[in-house]
This record gives sequence, C-alpha cells and structure tokens, in this order.
Amino acid sequence: MKTVLFLYMRKPRHIVLKATYHVCARANRQELILEDEQMKLLFLEVLKRAKNKYAFIFRNFCIMGNHIHLEITPQGESSISQIKSKVIETLQQLINTFLYIANNPVRAGLTNHPLEFIYSGISFHKNGPPWPAYKNLLDPITNNTLQDAIDYHLSEYNCEKYSKQDETCSFRSKR
Repeated sequence: MKTVLFLYMRKPRHIVLKATYHVCARANRQELILEDEQMKLLFLEVLKRAKNKYAFIFRNFCIMGNHIHLEITPQGESSISQIKSKVIETLQQLINTFLYIANNPVRAGLTNHPLEFIYSGISFHKNGPPWPAYKNLLDPITNNTLQDAIDYHLSEYNCEKYSKQDETCSFRSKR
C-alpha cells in the first residue's frame, strides 16, 4: 500500500502591524468543546495568561460552545497569520465587528440580550466580569464613537433583529 502525502499551501495573509483583527476559531466537526462552564473558564484563563505574556490590546470576545471570537490589536511582532483573522480597517468595520461579536449568543438562541451572556466582552465592559480574577482581562474602550455606538445599540436593542428564535425574545426596543 502506497501512502501519498498532500500538502496544501495556505494563501499568505496580509499582516498589518498594530491593526485590529477579528479572530474566529472553530472546533473541528463543530464539536461543543467549550460548552461546559469549566472549559469556558479555562479558555478565559488562557486568554489572561496570553495577555500577560504577549503585547496586544484586547477589547472584545465571545466564547460559544464550538467557536470563539476575539477582537485584538497586536502591539508588536505576532503570529496572527497562523489563525483565521480579518483586518478591521475602518471605524465602521470596528463598530460592526464589535456588535457582531456581542450579538453572537443572541443569534445562536442562547440568550435574549447580549448583556445576559457572561462569556462575552460586552458583558464584561458593561456589567463587569462575574469572576474577580478577570477584572483586567479587557482593555477599556477608548474610542468615543465606538462607545456611543455600543450604548445606542444596547439602549435600542431589539432581539427580534438578531435572534433565530423570535418567540424567545423578551427584551424589546424602547421605540
């Protein structure tokens, strides 16, 4: 029996120093490896250790059962090219990406409102982390336009726009 090895070359990624990236990583075969609370906490611990070891700004995240989203800005040489990521080039893209990450648990039907999902950056920013050990995990949002967009989104939040399961929505827009 002859063994054949196939090598697939990945297209080189465009690396921009000090750019903000939307990073997404999925589990193989959509396995729910992060479904358990202990696994989510372990992942938060990994993020905390990485932040202490490497130079990057970390503003947003969402830990789902089978994938994660991160919004990071490396501050030096990094191996960001080794993971699935997209450069965020404009302020509008930054706002859209932040809100996309924040609304991920609502779209998945896990919650009715982004602030209710404790494994997310928007919940950490607005409610504080439920675990004191992660108090300094996220960097503050220093862009006033981004902060205003987040505040507006939350004040006018209508889960029917984001939820796959409209009948579970209990939080309605103030309009």
